[in-house]
Amino acid sequence: MSRAIALLQIIVALNDSLVNLPVQVFVLSQRMKLSHAFPGTHMALLPIEWTGIISNLAHILVLLVAAVLFWRCGPMIEGLLLPASNTHEEAA
Repeated sequence: MSRAIALLQIIVALNDSLVNLPVQVFVLSQRMKLSHAFPGTHMALLPIEWTGIISNLAHILVLLVAAVLFWRCGPMIEGLLLPASNTHEEAA
């Protein structure tokens, strides 16, 4: 159970790093090119783009750390997530 959750978190982190992050970097690079071509027009949006990239990187990092925790602490986390199944096993 916990390893399935860890795999799900890894898949979401890969999706963010392979789909969302390149799009954000591309948009940032286009805005930087426009800001050099037309000074003063798009400079206000650059901090927003950097904030989006940094928050996406932080999201990927949190997902990977959680995946490692779920992978290594399997029985303990499974006991927290499925306490009813443990009581049935003890009764049998």
